Amino acid sequence: MRWAARVAGVMVFGAAIAALAAGFSGQVSPVLSGVLGTGVGALMIHNDRLRVRIRARSAQLERANQRLRAEIGVRKAAESALEASEKRTHDILSTLPMPVIVKDAQSRIVLMNHAAEEKWGVPFARAGGTAGHQWIPPARMLEVLDEDRAVFAARKVVVSESQVRNDANGRVVEVEAYKRPVFDVQGAPHSLICVYVDITQRKQAEDALQRSFLQLRALTAELEMLKEEDRRRIAQGIHDELGQNLLALKIDVEMLHARASDRHPRLKRRVGHVLDTIDATIRSVRMIMNDLHPSTLELGLPVALEWLVEQFEKRSGIRCTLKVAGAHAPMTDTRRTSVIFRIVQEALVHVLSHAQASRVDVTLAGGHEQLSITIADDGGGIGCGDEAAQRMRAIRERVDVFGGDLGIECVEAGGTRLSILIPNETGETAA
Repeated sequence: MRWAARVAGVMVFGAAIAALAAGFSGQVSPVLSGVLGTGVGALMIHNDRLRVRIRARSAQLERANQRLRAEIGVRKAAESALEASEKRTHDILSTLPMPVIVKDAQSRIVLMNHAAEEKWGVPFARAGGTAGHQWIPPARMLEVLDEDRAVFAARKVVVSESQVRNDANGRVVEVEAYKRPVFDVQGAPHSLICVYVDITQRKQAEDALQRSFLQLRALTAELEMLKEEDRRRIAQGIHDELGQNLLALKIDVEMLHARASDRHPRLKRRVGHVLDTIDATIRSVRMIMNDLHPSTLELGLPVALEWLVEQFEKRSGIRCTLKVAGAHAPMTDTRRTSVIFRIVQEALVHVLSHAQASRVDVTLAGGHEQLSITIADDGGGIGCGDEAAQRMRAIRERVDVFGGDLGIECVEAGGTRLSILIPNETGETAA
């Protein structure tokens, strides 16, 4: 505009001079007329130059205006595409059956699908722009904010379990939350995508399974205790009835053998054979009684295991040692002592059957909270795979009765180490 005003002014000024020169041409001298003509020519040249510069400047402005219009068109197209993309995203999220919530860097809700509205019992119109202070209890709200900050700090998807209370009906459900942080180009927190999966039924099934497992463990424990009680009762019956009868029979036969004179050598020999048979029968009865319920169990677990180790070494020919460490408080439940005794006995049977060992070391270590039993051999080992696990199933079932733990370790130098941990009666969690 300033260029146009200057050109117009020059043109008016030139036209005025030209008219003045024409009007006074007859009255001025030729010299002055020539000067005026020269000035008019210079003004016309300057006017032409101004016209050229104006056209060039106008062309530049036109091109800049075209570029600006093009940029505005691109921006409008981008805004339209963004709006369409956000609408498609919102439509997709709205059709998802699982709750989805999008938060900003300050944990304020910026997007919430229909499933989330139903699960939380809060419409997006009420939840949008807030962190949830209106319907989430203060203590839980602090936990949610801490979890969101932890997700941004981890810079990866974080999975966690929590409870959600429906604000409309007060119903509490268990959910598994998948939170993924989103960062801007500068790496600063931008938003948080939260996807929730309802795991209430799964939790209920897990609780039911846990209750069933505890009931099964209690039943197994009761069966083991009843079996040990039956063994003890049968052993006691054998001792009281069969043992007493055999002892009386032996006394009578010994008296008969003593009264048989040398005049009846054949009778004396026959009576001697009968005595040998009665002694063998008494030894067999005692062995059966000890197999059913060793009398040493009444003296405590360490004494019973010492007897077991001696019997194992005597019968198998395998060198067997027992090491007792720590404090061993007497067990008030003798049936519990019997079951632990059977665990060690079963383990030694497996060593004899599968390990092909020349030495077995048994360690009994007591503590305030648990009892540790280790059985190590130097043979080929009973294995550490599925086959060994199958062989150890009976032992594992007995260990599970007390909520204990069974571990099998293959030693590089050869052999196997069986580790058993059983909680004490005061710290027991089983049954």
